Amino acid sequence: MLEESLKKIGYSLDMLTQALRGKDIFNIDEVECAILEMNGLLSVLKKAEYQNVLRKDIHLTPSTSKAPVELVFDGELLEENLSDHDHNKEWFLAQLKMRNLQVTDIAYAVVGSNGNLNIDLFRDHVDEK
Repeated sequence: MLEESLKKIGYSLDMLTQALRGKDIFNIDEVECAILEMNGLLSVLKKAEYQNVLRKDIHLTPSTSKAPVELVFDGELLEENLSDHDHNKEWFLAQLKMRNLQVTDIAYAVVGSNGNLNIDLFRDHVDEK
């Protein structure tokens, strides 16, 4: 650590450790190099043994998951998203029928990246005491 350089720019050890925690680094021993950028943000290179493993590192094929697609927002059906998606309007309406729901019951509905339909209702079913 270059303590003199930190002092010159008015950056305390406490500020450094706080910035590291903001990058999910709680042990300074994990840091290979840290640079305080001109914009005040801290860039960190972790030591190799603490870096995240990537799919390509362990020779896994890339996931074929797709971006989530919103289907209902604030009770309104987003038909343009259904037409551009593997799941069409008929499929969605059948899903609602199976759940005994109307589009107007739904605050938010999305087909997640894993292909599952997630629905959040305006009226949450919470037991009130």
